[in-house]
Amino acid sequence: MIPASGGEATWLAEGGQPDWSPDGNEILFSQNDDIWKVGASGGTPRRILESSENEYWPRWSPDGNQILFTRSAGSSDIWIADVGGVLK
Repeated sequence: MIPASGGEATWLAEGGQPDWSPDGNEILFSQNDDIWKVGASGGTPRRILESSENEYWPRWSPDGNQILFTRSAGSSDIWIADVGGVLK
């Protein structure tokens, strides 16, 4: 994260395919087959979905209670995980 006005960058987490939470306070991302979240201003990342599959392109539902994702980079399958309350 780098302020638009310039200044020091803040490292958030190692991972890919980030997505802002509906309230704008957290960032969802994939790392090592799992789905994680981290505060938009930094902090310790927290795993919210552990899997033995490769989870790609996680996206929040508008209410923040579900996550949509695929299980393979070339997959056309779409999965939904109920994660109600992880924004709180």
